[in-house]
Amino acid sequence: MKKKNNLLNWFYQEGTIEERENVFFAPKAFIANTFVNWIKKQARNKNLTPGDVEKNMHILRLFLKEEVELEWKGDTIRVIKPPSPAAKKEAHQQYREASNIE
Repeated sequence: MKKKNNLLNWFYQEGTIEERENVFFAPKAFIANTFVNWIKKQARNKNLTPGDVEKNMHILRLFLKEEVELEWKGDTIRVIKPPSPAAKKEAHQQYREASNIE
């Protein structure tokens, strides 16, 4: 249980879990936990070097900060950089214009 507590504490430090009025919110915790388990499995099977583990932990931090998204396909994880808020706004505006929405 101590290992789980360490992971929970890390999620709190990274801002993945928050508490509001006795309700806990952890929208990214499931994916983050899955990613941590994947990293551990790959490292145990010697598919990741210590440098690869550090790189993947950095990617996990970026995911927790909502700077990247993660996509799984089989046992491969793809890192996706989401569009900036300005690009999202522009795409939405272009859609509205193309659809003649006022």
